[in-house]
Amino acid sequence: MMAMSRAWCFNSCFVSSSNELQDRVMREVFGREPKREKTSHSHWFFALFGLLWERGYCPRSSYYDQHREIDLPADRNTAERYSEYLLDEEGHEEKNIRAVHEFLKSVAGADGTVREVSDCRMGRLLWDIRDKGLR
Repeated sequence: MMAMSRAWCFNSCFVSSSNELQDRVMREVFGREPKREKTSHSHWFFALFGLLWERGYCPRSSYYDQHREIDLPADRNTAERYSEYLLDEEGHEEKNIRAVHEFLKSVAGADGTVREVSDCRMGRLLWDIRDKGLR
């Protein structure tokens, strides 16, 4: 990326995120704690910052927080997406998809939807490749 840049480089990645509905599915349907490596990539962000710093750059960091609430249909498609995302290879198993689908239907409102509430923090790094060694 830096070789193609004339001056500035930018990187943005998830630092952390939470999703109440996904956490409930993992706990109440599968009896497991949510996999935090799915929702936090802070190690990538800090590793890149450290690498740039060690190589003589002075990356500028900033963060962006996003709160989102959406209504999803408590249908099989939503159950498939959730199962696949939350369980990786296991997610394709029919019994898991059915279990998620039954849970979604049980918590759905009268309109047949479930509310998904998520909070996400994005980390952003900006650095000037011409500033190497000036710190």
